[in-house]
Amino acid sequence: MEESYQAESGINEWISGGKGDIKTIAENFNLGFWRTMEIANLLQWMREYNKGKPQEEQIKFYGMDIQKGEKLNEEIRRLVARNEISVDKKLLAAVDSCANKKIDYSKKEAWWQFQLPKLNELKHQILNSNLKSKEYKNDLRSLDYLISYTEYASLVKEKYPTSTEFRDLKMFENVKYIVENLSKEEKVFIWAHNEHINKKEMYSTDSGITGLGRNLKDYYGDNYYAVGFDFGIGKIKGFVTSKNDDNYWKTYDIEKPIKRTYAKTLMSIDKDIYFIQFNKDLEFFNEESKHLLIGGGGYQPKPLHRILIPKVYAETYDALIFVKKISVPDYNLN
Repeated sequence: MEESYQAESGINEWISGGKGDIKTIAENFNLGFWRTMEIANLLQWMREYNKGKPQEEQIKFYGMDIQKGEKLNEEIRRLVARNEISVDKKLLAAVDSCANKKIDYSKKEAWWQFQLPKLNELKHQILNSNLKSKEYKNDLRSLDYLISYTEYASLVKEKYPTSTEFRDLKMFENVKYIVENLSKEEKVFIWAHNEHINKKEMYSTDSGITGLGRNLKDYYGDNYYAVGFDFGIGKIKGFVTSKNDDNYWKTYDIEKPIKRTYAKTLMSIDKDIYFIQFNKDLEFFNEESKHLLIGGGGYQPKPLHRILIPKVYAETYDALIFVKKISVPDYNLN
């Protein structure tokens, strides 16, 4: 999921039958977008599915994103202490500093770049300790995520789309590691924003920006199947910024599908929710049309043209889930 590595252990413990209530478990997510009853119901379904099954047959949850460093230092310190690994204490201090420092997206900070050699040196010292590889290979994921987080932080003010492509490359590498080392030939579902999972490029047609999905398609070929999402009307939140007042979230009501979009035509089909697989015979999806781009800031209609981007759906996805009418998630976990 487009979520942090730190979310894994608590969620996996609960969906495997561990103690706790759904509100506490949902708080494992670093992204507030996932702290909803809809996601809680999904986790509850996973918990019920896993009940009575051996570990190797249970659903497991994994985070692939690298935008958070919090608490990674705690796991790294436990690894070192548990196995009595002799490492430079100054390097562990650097681990603490990187994990506890948040990214300031408004400015470039050279500090991050100076920390990378320290983190890589710590990894070198751990790899050259007397531990057998299998004893710490998976435990080192926390350090790898912290190294990726630190490098990502050092790139946020570089020329666009440097940090965007780096983040998606690291998400690809994390998915690849999970598939090849933790999944044991099972099916893997990857859940992220349309622009991360689509198999061609991020954002507008011919942007040339390589994302997670394109990396997956290039590496796995036809074994990677990309399913996009689109909708016609409904209620949706958007983040409003104001120079004079506090910023706030506003609920918008999209009462009719946007003109000159795929959604405008897809609304005419007599189904509330449906799945459609693309092929060469479906000419409509092989022709360029507009698509609403809604990111972390939600619906940003002013000006509308900025979030209407050109796509060729048949090149972007293998299939599409279309929902005629969407609604605002339920954030009340009580």
